[in-house]
Amino acid sequence: MAELLSSKVLLTEEPPKFRLFPALSSSVTGIVGTAAWGPIGVPTLCTSLEEFDRTFGGYLGQFELALSARLFFSNGGRQLYVVRTCHYASANDAESMAAKAAQGDVAAEQGVFATISARYPGAFGNTLRIDVSNSGNDIEIEVGTGGRRRELLSGLSNNPKAARYYLHVVNAQSRFIRMKPGVQDARLAEGRQAVALIDGDDGLAQLSDADYIGHPASKTGLHALDTVLDLSLVAIPGACTQDVHRALLAYCEETRGGSVYSVLDPPSHASAQDITKYVADDARLLNHSAHGSIYWPRLLVANPEGAGVVTAAPSGAIAGTIARLVGNAAGGVYLPPAGLEAGRLLGVVGFDHSDTLEEAKRDLVFPVCVNPLTTAPGRPFYIDGSRTLAPSSNFPWLAWRRGASHIERDLRLRLDYLRHRPLNSALQSEAYRTMRSYLVEQMRHGAFASNKPSEAFSIYMVPPTRTATLEMAVGLSFAAPAEFIWVHLSINLGGAANDKE
Repeated sequence: MAELLSSKVLLTEEPPKFRLFPALSSSVTGIVGTAAWGPIGVPTLCTSLEEFDRTFGGYLGQFELALSARLFFSNGGRQLYVVRTCHYASANDAESMAAKAAQGDVAAEQGVFATISARYPGAFGNTLRIDVSNSGNDIEIEVGTGGRRRELLSGLSNNPKAARYYLHVVNAQSRFIRMKPGVQDARLAEGRQAVALIDGDDGLAQLSDADYIGHPASKTGLHALDTVLDLSLVAIPGACTQDVHRALLAYCEETRGGSVYSVLDPPSHASAQDITKYVADDARLLNHSAHGSIYWPRLLVANPEGAGVVTAAPSGAIAGTIARLVGNAAGGVYLPPAGLEAGRLLGVVGFDHSDTLEEAKRDLVFPVCVNPLTTAPGRPFYIDGSRTLAPSSNFPWLAWRRGASHIERDLRLRLDYLRHRPLNSALQSEAYRTMRSYLVEQMRHGAFASNKPSEAFSIYMVPPTRTATLEMAVGLSFAAPAEFIWVHLSINLGGAANDKE
């Protein structure tokens, strides 16, 4: 500190000993499936069932994705990225989609005044009825379906310089249609004309596993979620094949570096013996990866379009339950989403196979790490297990795997501010303080098997080298005090190494 030779105020700035950052969400979910409406191959955030219905058309004959969204939100989920898929002639070419938007022409006095197309591809566009009116002074466009008006765009002009030029207004504001001009300088016929949209196609005739999985180059299918950086959970509701399940596990562990966890659905009407054989022998999922869990059986839920019940993939309900647990309390990511309270399933009326109601049958599936869904007289519908698919790994339990992934992701975020700074002992000390402060906070939230820092976690800083890479290892005690599972972190600082202290 400088010597004070006279009366004065001297300010000295010092960097903080450690920095605090908001925690990342650990419940953001992505699902991939088919729908009758909405964008294709675009991860679209929905924060409520109403928003999902507006964007993807609700049920409209496509149940699986819509039912999963309903179960997700009814069980407490809040952030759901939805990817609509269809068949692609080539998985690595997003332009080769088989889905087509319905189209129709607006007649001019001579020729075509404009072409109207449904906003999104799909057969639903064929149900749209468009009425175009020209009073001579302005244009009015009414869009209806199912015998009722959906929207009305009035006071439109054919003058490109007008504030309400019809092309600009329709293409910017309509939820249902888009327009492009027809013959140059064509005059819209006066009066009212009905325009029928035709040839809309959902593109599902040759739908295959490859269309759900997609391709990283084209960002189709599952890989459309590559751009969702805070993704935490992922599912492909109803796609229950070896290829899809293995692709989900690989996506979470390899493509996303272990930061995402997959929720796998069972085949339809699978008995306890069927699901055991599927996991152990057919799909060979046992010990394939700790970055996912499989749940059984499928659910029965109320038919959203009439009386009776329909079957639904459980992944939407499971992801919503996990999100509810995370949102209800600090440290929810470290709790197992199972049991009568934490694993309670809402919006469920039954299961598609009765084996799960018998304890002896449930005992058959536990050894192959299937998490049964069940109920009993006087009890709710609930999740009766929280195993990963890798019992021989360091992470046999879902809460341990997701907890470690959450900590690793948070630490990377908190240490990112160190980039482009010289690697030396002072920087390592700052990184150590930041990590220790965060881990103590997580310990207080119940992350570890001990409430003593020395038994809950351990931090090892690799001595600096000339590679300008900050390397460290963090030991986490999930199973027992001082029994550490080690997570290795490496951050390329992008600057000089071994600079002056």
